[in-house]
Amino acid sequence: MAPTLNFDREQNQICQITSNLELYENDPLVQLVILKSNGKAFCAGGDVVSVITCSLVGHWTYAASFFKKLLTLDHLVATYKKPT
Repeated sequence: MAPTLNFDREQNQICQITSNLELYENDPLVQLVILKSNGKAFCAGGDVVSVITCSLVGHWTYAASFFKKLLTLDHLVATYKKPT
C-alpha cells in the first residue's frame, strides 16, 4: 500500500496514519507499506501552535492528549511487523 498524505492547515494526520497502519498491519493482502505526502513537507503532523498555546494557559490535557497520540504512532512505526 502507498497511502498519500494530504495535510490540512495544521498538517495533523497522526490519528489517520495510526489507524491506517493498524489496518494494513492486520491485512494479509498488504505486504509492504510506503508512506508519502503531497506538498513540500513530510510530517506526521500536529498543531504545535495549539499545543504550546494551550499549555501556556494551563490546558495541559490538550498537550498530553497530543503527545499520547504522537508516541502511540512512534511506537507503532518502531514495532511494525511489515516493511515500511
